[in-house]
Amino acid sequence: MTWSTHGKPFVAAVENGALWATQFHPREVRRRRAQLLNNWIGTL
Repeated sequence: MTWSTHGKPFVAAVENGALWATQFHPREVRRRRAQLLNNWIGTL
């Protein structure tokens, strides 16, 4: 589990075996969105 803070702490990502999920706001990560997806694809 990964936590983040934007006003209040919240769960930003979870992993359960082969299931991965993340939560982020696309406008907040505009410049890093491609790197985020590339990093994730690199783990597959």
